[in-house]
Amino acid sequence: MQELEVAFFDEYKRVDAICSDMYSCREGVTEYISQMEQTSLSKSRGIASWNDTLRTLKLLRRLRNRIAHQTADSDCTQRDLDELVAFHNALLRQNDPLSFLYRTERIGRAARPSGAPAAQKNDLSPLPHPPAFFYAAAVVALLAAAALFFLFVWPLR
Repeated sequence: MQELEVAFFDEYKRVDAICSDMYSCREGVTEYISQMEQTSLSKSRGIASWNDTLRTLKLLRRLRNRIAHQTADSDCTQRDLDELVAFHNALLRQNDPLSFLYRTERIGRAARPSGAPAAQKNDLSPLPHPPAFFYAAAVVALLAAAALFFLFVWPLR
C-alpha cells in the first residue's frame, strides 16, 4: 500500500467512526449515504452541496473498498484525500448536508405555530445553546431545595 493510500484509509476510518457513532451502526459512511438517499428530493433540494456530497461519498467509499480488497493500484489521489478530510471537517463542524437538513427542519418546526404548514427557511446557523439564565435558574432551584430541606426536614431528626 502506498503512503497516500494509508493516509486515505486512516482518514476514512476516522470518518466512518464518527458516522458509526451518529447512527449506532457498524458501517457509518454507508449509513450516512443511505440516509441521504432516503431523504426526499423536496427536502434535499434546498441544500446546495447535497448532490455533490452524495456523489463524492459514493466515490470515496468505492475507493476505500478498492484499497481494502484489491492488491492492485487503487488510483488514490491527493484530491481524494483532500475531499475526505473536507467531509471529516464538515462533520465535526456540523456543516455536512444531513446536519443542514436537521437544522432547517428543527428551525422550521420551532418557528411555525402548531397546525401551520412548514415554511421555507434558509437560516442554517448552528443551533443555539441554552441561555446562561437556565443554568442560573437551575442553581437557584437547587439552593432553594437545599434550604427547604435544612429548614423543615433536618430539624425533625
